[in-house]
Amino acid sequence: MKKYLHNFSYSLLLVFISLLSFISVQSQNYYFDNYGVKEGLGHSKVKCTIQSADGYIWVGTASGLSRFDGKTFRNYNIDDGIAPFTVNALYEDTTGAIWIGHYSGGLSIYKNNKFEILALDSVSGDITSIVEDENHAIWISTSASGVYRVENPYANEEKIITRIGVKEGLGNTILSISKTKSLGLLFVTRYGVKYFNNSTNKYEFVNDKFHNWPQYFSVITVVEDENMGVWVGTFNGGLYYYSNINAKPKIYDKRDGLANNWISEIFSSRSGAVWVGTFGGGMSYFNDGKIISFNESNGLSDLKINSINEDVEGNIIIGTYSKGLLIFKGFAFINYIKFVSDNSLQVYAISRGVGSDYWIGSNNGLFHIEYNEDKSFNTTGYFKDGIDFLSNDIRFIKKDKFGNQWIGTIGGGVVYFDIGKNKIVYPYRLNMTIAGAANGIANITALEFDRDGHLWVGTLSGLVYYEPENDQVALLTQGNNLQNNDISAIYCDKNGIVWVGHRGKGLTKIDGEKIIPYDIGLDFTPISIFGDEKSLWVGTEGMGLYEIRNSKINQHISINDGLLSNLITAIAADDKGDIFIGTNMGLNIVNPKTNEIQSFQQKDGFIGIEVKPGAMYKDNDGNMWVGTAVGMTNVFPDLLKVNELPPITKITRLRINLEDRPLISNISLNYKDKSILIDYKAICITDANKVEYKVRLLGAESEWQPITKQTYSNFPSLLPGSYTFEVIAKNNSGVWNKEPQRYSFTIEPPFYQTFWFYGFVFIIIVIGVVTFVKVREKQLLQEKAILERKVEERTVEVRQKNSLLAKKNKDITDSINYARRIQRAIMPPKKTMDQLLHSSFIFYKPKDIVSGDFHWNTFHNERLIVTAADCTGHGVPGAFMSMISISSLNKVVKENQIVDPALILDNMRHDIVNDLKQSGEMMTKDGLDIALLSIEPEERIVHFAGAYNPLYVVKAKPFKKEDLTFDFGFTVFSDRMFEVKADRMPIGVSERMHMNFTTKTLQLEKGDVIYISTDGYIDQFGGEKGKKFMSKRFKNVLLELPYNKPEQALKKLDKRFLEWRGVHEQIDDVLVIGICF
Repeated sequence: MKKYLHNFSYSLLLVFISLLSFISVQSQNYYFDNYGVKEGLGHSKVKCTIQSADGYIWVGTASGLSRFDGKTFRNYNIDDGIAPFTVNALYEDTTGAIWIGHYSGGLSIYKNNKFEILALDSVSGDITSIVEDENHAIWISTSASGVYRVENPYANEEKIITRIGVKEGLGNTILSISKTKSLGLLFVTRYGVKYFNNSTNKYEFVNDKFHNWPQYFSVITVVEDENMGVWVGTFNGGLYYYSNINAKPKIYDKRDGLANNWISEIFSSRSGAVWVGTFGGGMSYFNDGKIISFNESNGLSDLKINSINEDVEGNIIIGTYSKGLLIFKGFAFINYIKFVSDNSLQVYAISRGVGSDYWIGSNNGLFHIEYNEDKSFNTTGYFKDGIDFLSNDIRFIKKDKFGNQWIGTIGGGVVYFDIGKNKIVYPYRLNMTIAGAANGIANITALEFDRDGHLWVGTLSGLVYYEPENDQVALLTQGNNLQNNDISAIYCDKNGIVWVGHRGKGLTKIDGEKIIPYDIGLDFTPISIFGDEKSLWVGTEGMGLYEIRNSKINQHISINDGLLSNLITAIAADDKGDIFIGTNMGLNIVNPKTNEIQSFQQKDGFIGIEVKPGAMYKDNDGNMWVGTAVGMTNVFPDLLKVNELPPITKITRLRINLEDRPLISNISLNYKDKSILIDYKAICITDANKVEYKVRLLGAESEWQPITKQTYSNFPSLLPGSYTFEVIAKNNSGVWNKEPQRYSFTIEPPFYQTFWFYGFVFIIIVIGVVTFVKVREKQLLQEKAILERKVEERTVEVRQKNSLLAKKNKDITDSINYARRIQRAIMPPKKTMDQLLHSSFIFYKPKDIVSGDFHWNTFHNERLIVTAADCTGHGVPGAFMSMISISSLNKVVKENQIVDPALILDNMRHDIVNDLKQSGEMMTKDGLDIALLSIEPEERIVHFAGAYNPLYVVKAKPFKKEDLTFDFGFTVFSDRMFEVKADRMPIGVSERMHMNFTTKTLQLEKGDVIYISTDGYIDQFGGEKGKKFMSKRFKNVLLELPYNKPEQALKKLDKRFLEWRGVHEQIDDVLVIGICF
């Protein structure tokens, strides 16, 4: 770049100003999914939770029982057969039955999809816990009646319920029961913890079994972890941990980082971690000697914890005192929302300093923070506007080789913080070049250092090259061979190549002194660029992600492949080589070896969702920092878990002819039961919104239907036969069920379609045929002799007539060929369309020499009129009808000066009815179907009216159905095509002749394509099964046509038609007209 440099140098040093001279300590935020009353939970006070074997989360609340499937709650009360009052304890036994303990001693059991109430004799107080021992007896603790042991709980006569209380040496107030491997069942009583001593056959205190058992603080709960360590929670005495029954305890309290000294719950997870809930201080996490406490400052919304549990996916399920149900999904995401005030910021830039400090650029100034070991941080500097050189809107921060931080802004140009002098420097020459190129507008659109330490600055008016060591600057523009001057992204690779993105014009490659437009055959806007060992990854504005190798597109990844959005704002790679992709809808991670794509949004803990352009930074530990619309997020790749557990999928409901039926497999249905509606559900607690399904009905189809989020399938018109419905689902990580859930049923045929009926009819037919053959055999022998004589006589006569017929056939064929020339002559050529339209084509394929289909166009009164019509019949009758119709069109448009499509069709119908003298009960049905366009070419306005034949519109850009606000009938085929309905009446006599045709008006955009056609293409028989082509295939063909290349479009239409027709005869005339704007 030496040849572009100016030969001058100037610098201006400004004093470092900090608006905060104090240190502001800010906490990190962990994500807890929160479900309360507004989400459907029965009550905000959650007392207990379990996950049943079928995947549901059962929640005991102050109002009763709730069941959660990851998306919705179902609440149960006494009307469902459950006991009254608060649900205080839940337990699922080895048979799958759910035991439900209530306040005031009520006990409910849920088994085989129904509730029943089990009465306990002389019970008082509340049920506090329920467990099952190794002999499958159920133990139920109460707050005033001791413990009840239920043996053989489901046997009516053999059921044994035994009460154990003070008389048996246990006590009447039992806070909880805990199962342990070392001492069996532990009973937490008001006066201490007891166990059953088999050698003395008594209930005894455990104090003598453990060293320094808590003496001065009441024990609330006891839990044995995966390694047989015992954790003891006390009332205001903290937490005791015994690594084994003979070990001395390790005591934790608030001084050690415990959330609170009042322990309300302890839970040992499958991973070996222990979660401790407190009443008033939040919750603490113990793992490998590390303690993390959660409270309101780092994301936990309630400091009073009633219960902690774990689902099969590894999520931590938390019941709170007043904030409902919380779900913690891991430590992979830590969110930093507030830096200096109560307001969250949009973070656009992140750069690490020389140590553990970071520089953060936001929409409200520049922050300097110190990152702490506990993952909190201190805000040590806050810089805002108020001085000439600094703008509040910080978009880029890049560190140079000396550790200085260079800052790109909106409206304030470029400054840098000199780390050695502790000052902000304003590079005057650099900013004068930026402002001069953009008429004083110092908006920075990209900022990068190359491997030599030179700075590249993107602006709206060109690319600025700057050498900081000697203050030399150069402005590069389109005149220097850049694609254009609007710079959207810059990336400097390790080979010294600078990649420059341009808005709407793709890439420029700068290699030393060479500036080369980088053409990959595509116009696009790069927003983010990143290179790895093999590829250049380019994130675009609205077109997804491109992987480029050797100047060619190696692969294109978009929403269709699993990306959250096609707007790619940031790209980086972690230490494993996985590609992190920031979008406006969340974070994706692509494994370039397998092309597997993971998605992360708010439900996963990535609460900022919208990743800001270029706001992605990998630190020295391999962790990723991401700037979002809500602060920034620290992503720990090693902690990102792939949910390997497929969702728990089940078929939940069967409706036949819209009436509910029991889900009995292999059910036999009457042949009148043709409408089958099957509901299904898959449970994925991590993120139920990402669950998707595939279904198929074996017996009617062998392939899976397209992936859907729909939770039911409707089969409205099934024929008699045997069917098996199958459904599989995938979870939030894209893991599918290996085996489908199945439901089989049979629709019995009517008696006249049974095999025995067929057999009976067959026998009758055979007898009749044999009898008939014998009778006819005799008659045929007699007739044979007569026929032989007559054949000899007629042969001479036939030869004479054949000669005469051949001559007449030649005369008729010559006449028809002459009629074809006349018909083609009266159909206007395409010349007028070519002059007024961007591109167009007419695909015309008559079945016979002359055709009943015709096309017609003219330019009249500033309107281009284009028609595609299908007259009654084909061949000679159709040709005569087409000439009458063309004559009517010429009269209506050119003589009567009518250009409105509906009026044209109304007048044509009047002419046709009169010309054909269609009236009375014996009227003929001759006429035509037609699609007619009246186009204002300059404004791209299309007026359409049709008689049976619709208009197909293919948009240049994808759209959503709700974006189409027409006041006329239309159907959406895909996110790029919709069909405008025609009027359901012909041009000719019909029952709806009293109705007028209607005009539909559309405003189209550049690149949009419209098609009109007759029914010949759609109705053509062919394919492997000799079926009609049908409308759906025809629309797909139109979507695939190269709209701006008419010749190729014609070839593709003809090729597809011939491939489909195969050996079948063409059954009708074919006409398709395409117009591109």
